Amino acid sequence: MSVSIADLLSDLDARLDRDAAHTTAHQAHAAVSVFEPLARAVDALTPVIAARAATQHRQQDLTLIGTLRDALGTAAAAWPALDCPHRDLAGAAADLTAKLAPHHDDAAQARAVLYALSGTARRAARAARGFPPYDQLPQLVAIPRAAAGIDQHATAHPPTRRTRAALDALLPVTRHPTIDQTSTLRATVDALTSAVHAASRNRTLVLHELLGVATACAHAAQAGVNQLPQPRRERPWRAAPEAWHAVAIACAPFDDGTKRGIDRPSDALRLAARLVRTLDQTAAARIDAATADVPGAGEQQRVLDRLPEIAVQLSLAVQHWAIAQTLFAPERLLPSYETRNWAAPVNANRIVLVEAADLEGLSSAIYDAERLSAALAVTSERHARHVPPEAPHQAISTAPSGADESAPRDASPLRRSADQARARAAATVTPNWSYGRRSAPRR
Repeated sequence: MSVSIADLLSDLDARLDRDAAHTTAHQAHAAVSVFEPLARAVDALTPVIAARAATQHRQQDLTLIGTLRDALGTAAAAWPALDCPHRDLAGAAADLTAKLAPHHDDAAQARAVLYALSGTARRAARAARGFPPYDQLPQLVAIPRAAAGIDQHATAHPPTRRTRAALDALLPVTRHPTIDQTSTLRATVDALTSAVHAASRNRTLVLHELLGVATACAHAAQAGVNQLPQPRRERPWRAAPEAWHAVAIACAPFDDGTKRGIDRPSDALRLAARLVRTLDQTAAARIDAATADVPGAGEQQRVLDRLPEIAVQLSLAVQHWAIAQTLFAPERLLPSYETRNWAAPVNANRIVLVEAADLEGLSSAIYDAERLSAALAVTSERHARHVPPEAPHQAISTAPSGADESAPRDASPLRRSADQARARAAATVTPNWSYGRRSAPRR
């Protein structure tokens, strides 16, 4: 799963705070092992700040950065490297900082990352000094002093919401130069997951993109169902494709001005279309080879494993829409119509903002798609390992072991999700959407 600098540093900070309570010799060594990666991260930010900082602030910025960099480098050289989770997290954050640094809009975004790195360095020094023999070592004492200068600068020039977004930015793997040339299923679905994650986290996902991603996921789920043998009795996981179609149908009343198309490039839509094409090519190769053991068939499991994760990101995007009220719809099509409209003959055709309660159906549809996709992924994995398909399993069984075949249809939450998905997918209303780009409607 794609992560951001904020994710990595937050996890590292939590580990350092736990270690600071009762620091052992090993924990102190693990804490000092993060100084070398943090020094690399500071080095990556230095040229960006030097090139883009305002003239009146440039010298002060470079002096503070140099002081912190020297303190980190001196401390890193005083201990041998230690292979531990602390160093791995700091190394990943340093690599991500180096890759994203050229994409910062200005020096303020680079400073926001620098402030976070400085705070982590201070925590690491405090955790290391919790081990009594390390308490007064000059290499560790110098780091909080250097970080204090960064803190004073942060107080005078606090980061804004825009600049802090640099900490939440994801590595742009969706722009990998080979993803549009010879992409495999694994590479394509990983890039799609990253693109959806980035759009959801940055709150830039629009309705047109959700529809495209849901359509691609329905195609992927259907491909997964097709490669599995027909069970002796109906299983809920077979409703996973209908669950994803139900997500698109649940969007039918809503619009945010993008349902007919968007006027900007979209990694999510591009990769969703690529996933559909790659799945079709893999299915055609399997038919031509008359066997399931063709190149790319093993990557189908990777696709199925990613579907629940994509559903989670779509659910987060819907939550943001509910809070920000970015969607609108004809009032008569909304569930809240009866409760908020007291003049039905006059207001029946009004276009109104969608409230959070009106999006509960869409959220429920995405939740059902997540659960059924997870069950499909588990079933596919068990089938690949030649586990008997009728073996009881918590994630995919429709009833407890030994249950009677005549058990009620609502005996299992997963069965209820399947029934709800099929009922939604049977709706006659279909969304006005396709992969082709069109001009946005007038609002």
